[in-house]
Amino acid sequence: IKSSGEFAMGKYSANKWENKVNWQKTTAMNQVTDWNHLKIACNEKMVVGWINNQRVGIFEDIDYTSGQVGVVSVRHKGKPVNVYFRNMTVKTK
Repeated sequence: IKSSGEFAMGKYSANKWENKVNWQKTTAMNQVTDWNHLKIACNEKMVVGWINNQRVGIFEDIDYTSGQVGVVSVRHKGKPVNVYFRNMTVKTK
């Protein structure tokens, strides 16, 4: 997500990022100073993303049947970035 109200979804594999849902603007996101609740659900080959309980993206991927959860924060063009996590949960069905 970006503070400008944009999000993208994808996967990191073989040392590279692959966009599955390209950057796009969403009204679901609280911008600049507000908290955002992010959720990613994976069910077999479907990956679905939510921001603040609003579905924002979905894609299909057949490469993995299991894996690890990771979080990446990147500073864009010298702008500062702050990332905070509260109540992060990883669970299986």
